[in-house]
Amino acid sequence: MTESVQPRLEALMVHAGQAMRSGRPREAVRLIEAAEAGLDAGAEAALRAVLRRNLGIALAAAGEREAGIARLREALAADPEPELAHLNLARLLLAKGERLEAARQGFRALTRAQAKGRWRDAGSTPPGLRPLVLAVMDLVDAERRQLLDALLRPFEEAHGRPALARIRAWLEAYLGHAPPAPADPARKARFLFLPGLAEDRIHPRSRFPWIEALEARTGAIRAEALAACSEEARESFLHFGEGEDPGDYLGGAEPRWEARFFYRDGRRFDSVHTACPTTSAAIEALPLVRIADHAPEICFSLLGPDTHIKPHHGVTNTRLVVHLPLVVPRDCALHVAGLTHAWREGEVLVFDDTWRHEAWNRSDRVRIILLMDTWHPDLEPPEREALAALVEGIGRFNRA
Repeated sequence: MTESVQPRLEALMVHAGQAMRSGRPREAVRLIEAAEAGLDAGAEAALRAVLRRNLGIALAAAGEREAGIARLREALAADPEPELAHLNLARLLLAKGERLEAARQGFRALTRAQAKGRWRDAGSTPPGLRPLVLAVMDLVDAERRQLLDALLRPFEEAHGRPALARIRAWLEAYLGHAPPAPADPARKARFLFLPGLAEDRIHPRSRFPWIEALEARTGAIRAEALAACSEEARESFLHFGEGEDPGDYLGGAEPRWEARFFYRDGRRFDSVHTACPTTSAAIEALPLVRIADHAPEICFSLLGPDTHIKPHHGVTNTRLVVHLPLVVPRDCALHVAGLTHAWREGEVLVFDDTWRHEAWNRSDRVRIILLMDTWHPDLEPPEREALAALVEGIGRFNRA
């Protein structure tokens, strides 16, 4: 945007704001549209998104609700972060009677604002926004409760409420904004902690009757891993968002944690299954955690020389992490809350990653394991099915 355009744009937006505060939304629409028309081709996308958002709010105030909704959606398509656009879209959708979609947009507004320290209480919320923010909070609570209760109820009807008692207890705590947490400070579930499950750091092999069959295929699985994990076929195990520092997760001179995924966030990579038929058949025979857009998570995990995976915690204790070691150089180990386990090729390990844990490869060779997850053995089949439905529902609500 050229310097000559900037003062005119600012003047138009000041006048548009005054028109809105004075109850003249039609005039505000005209002024914002004039500001949009004056933008040159090089204008920043974020600026265009702000103008679209303001135009949507003004159009809705002028009685053109559908046009306002359309402009707000355009603003969010260009820049999905601004919480005010989500908040006002929630308000307009609620006025249309679209309560669930309004709640989803409201949830996005609240989570984005609260991540910035805003809208947490009266002091962090502008007075003019407080009634709307409180109304959206109530809407989110009501619609999320209705949605998740409707997902759990059929399981309770089919299997009886006692069979789903601890799932119901967790859901009520989650909806009440006070989900249970582990008592031990060395333990943390980043999303879902279900009390009443065995708390072993490393779980006894006897609880998993499929381990021996998996171990029996170690040689063939290793051969497929070595063939499938060429340098060009690997990808980073971790994905970093804006502002995240890889050094917070990995240590070492040139740390590398790479993978070849069979499944990632529940998505199946058919080409890898085709390239590794023995491994594919072995994992498909296991009691995998299957949750749309979440699980299973299965890969050949490659930890590079002189790489340290720093201490961290997992997502939930309802599923456990499984390692089948395939290539283990010297001085490679996993440390789980005070227990150090040195991997042995062909010997399966099952552990609970909600315990603080870390891993390292201090050798000069790559360590390779087949990494996957499985349900906690204390969960009965109806509980697993209900949890999968609830997690899918929460994910859909949060992502909408």
